Amino acid sequence: MRFQMVNKDNQTEKRRQRVSSSEVSVSEDSQDGAFIKLTVTEYQALIAKLTTIKDRDKTRNRHILNLEARLDEAQLEIQTLKTKLHDTNTFVAVTKKSIEFTQGEHDELTVFRTSRSGTTKFEDTPTEIMCTGSTSRFVLV
Repeated sequence: MRFQMVNKDNQTEKRRQRVSSSEVSVSEDSQDGAFIKLTVTEYQALIAKLTTIKDRDKTRNRHILNLEARLDEAQLEIQTLKTKLHDTNTFVAVTKKSIEFTQGEHDELTVFRTSRSGTTKFEDTPTEIMCTGSTSRFVLV
């Protein structure tokens, strides 16, 4: 974009020297060759608006970069949790196989569960053991 001063006559030249009241013409190189006439005050207001827009753009770019950084951190956390979940699932599968092997070797697995009140009771179905806040003990017979 190029800027040029328009001189209509000597009075305009004198007014141009007095910056507050001069006229400015802004020409933009384009196919239709459009010209815009602005006073210095209007030109300064235009520059101020452009500066404001540029500052907003910088702020938005910083915000986008911040969001991208947070996204990267979240993706890393998700990947870590997936790894932990995989490890837990592997541990559960190994434990399940171990329990199945133990039950196969010892057909009679007797389970005693101690309730919160301290009483002990016999469980007939050791495969359906659910620990819901009480302490469980397994006894092989």
